[in-house]
Amino acid sequence: MLSGPISSYWAQFYEQLRQEFFKVWTALYDGAISVGGDECRAIAAAARQSMIHVVMGCNELSDRAGSATLYNSLRCSSTERAS
Repeated sequence: MLSGPISSYWAQFYEQLRQEFFKVWTALYDGAISVGGDECRAIAAAARQSMIHVVMGCNELSDRAGSATLYNSLRCSSTERAS
C-alpha cells in the first residue's frame, strides 16, 4: 500500500499514451470485419470453391447499432453450406 501523496509522475505520459492508443484502436477498427459481411461471404465462397476449411483470427465489429465494440475473434469457414 502506498503511503503519502500519490505522485503525478505518470500523468505526464497520459496524453501521449492516449494518442497512441487512439491510433492503434483506429487501425484495428478500420481493419475489422462484420460477421456475414462482404469479407466473410467472399472467404466462405472461396473455401467452398476450393473445398477447404478456413480458420482465421480477426477483429470483429459488434453488430449492435451504434456500437464501436471490437472483438478478437476466431472465424471458421467450411466447405459445407449452412442450413
